[in-house]
Amino acid sequence: MMAFTLRLAGVVLLALAIPAAGWAASMDALHRAAKKEGTLTWYSNSKKKINQKVAKEWKKAYPGIKLRHIRKGTGAQVPTIEAERMAKRVSVDVMNNTDPATFLRWTREGFLAPFKAPNDKDLPAEFVEKGHHYRAVSIYLHPGVYNTKKVKTSDVPKKLSDLTKAKYKGKTVSATPRTSGVEFPKYLTAVNRYGWDFVKGLAKNDHLLQKGQGAVLRMVQKGERPIGVGNTTYRIWGAMKKGRPLKPIFYEDGTVMITVNLGTPKDAPHPNAARLLINFLVSKKIQKLLVKNHFYSARKDVGNPPLGPALSSLKLIRADNEQLIKARGPFFDKFDSFFGMK
Repeated sequence: MMAFTLRLAGVVLLALAIPAAGWAASMDALHRAAKKEGTLTWYSNSKKKINQKVAKEWKKAYPGIKLRHIRKGTGAQVPTIEAERMAKRVSVDVMNNTDPATFLRWTREGFLAPFKAPNDKDLPAEFVEKGHHYRAVSIYLHPGVYNTKKVKTSDVPKKLSDLTKAKYKGKTVSATPRTSGVEFPKYLTAVNRYGWDFVKGLAKNDHLLQKGQGAVLRMVQKGERPIGVGNTTYRIWGAMKKGRPLKPIFYEDGTVMITVNLGTPKDAPHPNAARLLINFLVSKKIQKLLVKNHFYSARKDVGNPPLGPALSSLKLIRADNEQLIKARGPFFDKFDSFFGMK
C-alpha cells in the first residue's frame, strides 16, 4: 500500500494545516511521538496468520512500538467498538473491517479522526473518503464457490438467481448477513435485483445458513454442502493453493466487491502510533504481502493476487452505503423470517 520504509525526515502530512490535538504533524515527529506511546491496539477482520505476518514486518520497521493485533471478524468487531464508545473507554487504536457503511456512519457521527496519510496519494480516489477519515486497505470479491468433486462443470450455476432452482435443493450454504460483514451487501444487492422472492426461494430450497465465511468454506470443501452461495476470494484461493477441490463462481449477473476499510477513532489511546500504522498498512510493501496472500490491493501499483483475474475483466457490483445504513435492522429481521429465525 505505501512505501515500506518511511522517510522519517521532513515528510510533512498534507492533511490539515493544524493537526488534531494529540498527534504530530510530520512523519519524523509522528514516529518519535509513537515511540513514546510505545504500543497500540489493532482490530483486524483478516485471518490471524495474515495479521501475524503484518506484525512481523511492523516489528522490523518499528521495533520500539509494540503492535497488539486482535483478530475480530466484522460481525463481532463492530459491536465491540460500539460497546467501547458507549462506555467511553475506547481501547482500539486502528480498525479495519468489511462494513463500509459503518465507517461512513462513524464518520458522520464524529467518531473517526481525519488523517491524510502520505500513502493515501497512491490509492484511487474512489477508495479514500474525501475527508480522509478512512480508506480501503484491501478489496474483497465475494463470488460463489463449489466443490469440483461434487458438482459437474455443466451443473455449476451461471447466475446467482439459478440457486433457487430445484436442482440445487439441499446443496447450498452461506453465512447469514446478520453476522457476516460481506454477506449483507451480497444479499442486499440480490434483493434489489430479484426481490425478496430470491431469499424466499433459497429458504424453500433448504438453503443452510452459517455464522461466518470459514464455516461455509469448510462445508463446501467436505462436500456436505457442495455449493457456497458466496465466499471471500482470499479464502477460496488460499484453499485452492493447498489442493482443496474448489473453484470460484463469478456469476454472470455480477460479483460483489467490498472494500476493507481502515481508520482510527478520534479518541484513540495512542493517536500517533495509530497514524503510523495506518500509513504502514497502505504501504507498497505491506500491500504486496497482502496480494501474495490472495487479497486484492487498494493500490494501483502492486498487481493482482496469484490466482485472481484482473478486476477490469469481471462484472462487479458495489452495494450503496446509504442503503446499507438504512436497511440494516429491517433487512436482517425480514431475511431471518424466511428461515424461521424471527
